[in-house]
Amino acid sequence: MSKSLAKEFVQLSAVGLSTLLKQSAKIIETAADVVDWPKFEVVHNPSSTVLTFNLGDLDASEFEITHNDQAVRLNIRPFCPDYLIPNIGRFTSGHSTDKRERLSKFASAHQHLRWSTCTVDELNGFFSEWIFGVEGESGGQFPWQARAVAMLKPVVSGAILARDAGTCKLSAAWFRQQLPLDTYVTFLNSEIVDQQAFIDYLNGLPGFHIQECQENNLSPKCYEQHGHLVMQVVELLATDQKSSVVRTERRPDRDIAHNFMSKTVVSAEAVRIENRLEITVKHASKEFVRLKVQD
Repeated sequence: MSKSLAKEFVQLSAVGLSTLLKQSAKIIETAADVVDWPKFEVVHNPSSTVLTFNLGDLDASEFEITHNDQAVRLNIRPFCPDYLIPNIGRFTSGHSTDKRERLSKFASAHQHLRWSTCTVDELNGFFSEWIFGVEGESGGQFPWQARAVAMLKPVVSGAILARDAGTCKLSAAWFRQQLPLDTYVTFLNSEIVDQQAFIDYLNGLPGFHIQECQENNLSPKCYEQHGHLVMQVVELLATDQKSSVVRTERRPDRDIAHNFMSKTVVSAEAVRIENRLEITVKHASKEFVRLKVQD
């Protein structure tokens, strides 16, 4: 090999090594964010097996236990309340194939957003893509979509300002509470809300009159029209999570199974003792049992 070729080879090797090290560092950094769920601790008895698992801060609503005659499975579906989408698996499940594909694409684009750090543009984009991309087609065919986005914009800007000023802890629950019409109109003349956007929405709301609003005497048509728009957003902010656990980091879904290769599961019982789960599995006896013949 000539000196020039050798020099180029060394330079290319150095570049390749540098790239490899950067990629490895990124993989290690990513892996550090993933929770390494423990395996079952197993104790074998003559006619039963005891499986123990450290649940940590998991709430009862975040896991379920199933079994058949060959295995016990622990299905973990943790919630991360600070994320706009607290659990990706539950968010995309239970829908038709077409909607599930739209939801998966939506979740992939917005799964990193947090209530504690998202910007006005990010939160507006989150709601706009949901309304136009998931709930219906864009192109102005459905006027309710543009009105729903107009309804949300002043609340979004006000929510971020209030969060950054420390006057509210922004969350899905807090945001939902601002949407009913009786609460929504209290933002009139509020310093944290873009008043022009707010008034533009209300003036475009069928049946709305500013005098009636000031007299707390809004028409039923206002409630009906506004309520319809709120319904389009509620699904996005709805959650069946009942946990009081405060968790900000993303926790992955996991299915942890223990298989019994040479034993048959007859029954299983589970009990939680503080943060530990104990599952007692009873097996069918493989010994011959003498039967008494009755006369």
